[in-house]
Amino acid sequence: MFANLVNSMKKILSERNLVVVLFIAALVIFSFAQEDAEKAEKLNRDAAILPSLLVSPKQSAVVAPAGETVITPKQQRQ
Repeated sequence: MFANLVNSMKKILSERNLVVVLFIAALVIFSFAQEDAEKAEKLNRDAAILPSLLVSPKQSAVVAPAGETVITPKQQRQ
């Protein structure tokens, strides 16, 4: 009985089965890493866009074509 248990354990823990389990584990881990990399890339893109959308008080957000005068809210208060 003990010999049968040892033989069945040897079959389960064979080198081929171990390789298959490790390969599947690697695929799962890399798929999660890919998802996280895509999320991080999206966050970086959004973080790069956000500062360009914000305008500091010293800057004017209004861009006029050449030759036109634009009155900004800061100029109206003066």
